[in-house]
Amino acid sequence: MPRSEFYLCHDLLSLSRLALRSSMPRSPASQRAFTLIEVLMAATVLVVSFTAVIQAVVMGADMIDTARKQQIAQQIIEAEIGGLRLGAWSTIARLADGTAYSATVDRSQIPPTLTSAAIPT
Repeated sequence: MPRSEFYLCHDLLSLSRLALRSSMPRSPASQRAFTLIEVLMAATVLVVSFTAVIQAVVMGADMIDTARKQQIAQQIIEAEIGGLRLGAWSTIARLADGTAYSATVDRSQIPPTLTSAAIPT
């Protein structure tokens, strides 16, 4: 038998064995699947990851809310300082006489307004 026919027969035999193996049912030991422990560990990792992402989003929203409130407070203070700068010196001098003042912020208006009044002693 010439060499080329030998290799051809060998290749055909290998292909037939491969086809036979793929059509036969596999034994449970040869099948690859995830175990229950692996699935539970993967689920735990996902839950922890999602929890961390949710906490980061909540913290970010809280930080944005705090920054917004600080910005509003800063704008109100700057407006009050601007009003004092435009006022007469006698008005500013009366502020140093030890009188206590209270301030309230009305958030129903846009922009919020600050009302200050002397507290009677």
